[in-house]
Amino acid sequence: MFIVIFAVVCLACGFGWAMPVVKTAAMRAPAGETVATIGVTAGESAVAMRTTTGEIAHVAADKPRLSFAVMSDIHIYEDNEDVHRRFTAALQDYWQLNREIGLLAVNGDLTNGFPEHFTILRRLIEGTPHAPLHFTLGNHDFYRMRYNDRKEKDLRHFPNSWSNEKALQLFQRFTGYERPYHDVWLNGYHFIFMSHEKYVNSRLTHGRNGFISDAQLMWLRQKLQERQPQEQTREQKLLGTRGAGGSKRPTFVFFHHPLPNTLPGSEGEAMIWQHKELRNILEEHPEVVFFSGHTHAGLKKTKQMHANRFLMLGSSSIMRHGESVYVEVYDDYLDIHSRNHLQKEWIPERSFRYDLKHLSDNS
Repeated sequence: MFIVIFAVVCLACGFGWAMPVVKTAAMRAPAGETVATIGVTAGESAVAMRTTTGEIAHVAADKPRLSFAVMSDIHIYEDNEDVHRRFTAALQDYWQLNREIGLLAVNGDLTNGFPEHFTILRRLIEGTPHAPLHFTLGNHDFYRMRYNDRKEKDLRHFPNSWSNEKALQLFQRFTGYERPYHDVWLNGYHFIFMSHEKYVNSRLTHGRNGFISDAQLMWLRQKLQERQPQEQTREQKLLGTRGAGGSKRPTFVFFHHPLPNTLPGSEGEAMIWQHKELRNILEEHPEVVFFSGHTHAGLKKTKQMHANRFLMLGSSSIMRHGESVYVEVYDDYLDIHSRNHLQKEWIPERSFRYDLKHLSDNS
């Protein structure tokens, strides 16, 4: 009885069991299991759901065009070695699951903003096999301003000889990026990595919220209009911006903070000072899949998915829960999975399929 009720509740929430290809057939759901398929219609505020039945091993038997992972809030400091182990365990877990992962996004709150923290993070990365990494900045990466030279919290002397500019320079030295935000094309898919840019004021009343400059918003608008670069395969040139099934290809956008009042944990705050401007830009592009962190809301306990004119996904916290998100990209759908790295297991009630076919009518 419990299993039947649990299945009905999960489907009502929009989730099903689209198990990842990296799992063996014996570990997939049995024949007859139900897969929740989620689509979003432009202009609608509700999620349009439909479910299909069939053997999961057959549904996801084809090799995905691309796979990638998203984690956030790793919070590497000097004295939290247990968190160091959680981060390296997550890197190793994905490396063991699939060495062909296209990239792994680390979506903000990398450290507490000290140069020593980035030195530790570099050492952890260099000592652990991993997929190609891409980083964004979160609010904690500016927190050096809250501490004095003895590493004692000292808000009376804020910003304690530190600054927004120094925080950005430290991040850019660590990553090698020309500016705090960047983008890449991978297998014909566009990945756009935004960054928090400013610890807003000395009174600390706005410090937790995301800040996006006008220059970055203009850059984002331009990048969302961009088409694939010239170095394409013959197949990509024939398909253009669409997959083989005719659906428009998704664009993956990353920012540390969620839009307010969307995902669980995003209630009650501005979250992003320029949230209206950011939302207006993203709503012009229903092909966007927007990833965020910041709230530390766990994947197992909360529904970290919100769909309106585009899809929004939260990626939990490595420090708090040891969880992250794994995505497999197909021509007409995405399979989105939740991973618990501490137990080295999937969270089946938080895995679902996102239908891309609705995008073919919006371009």
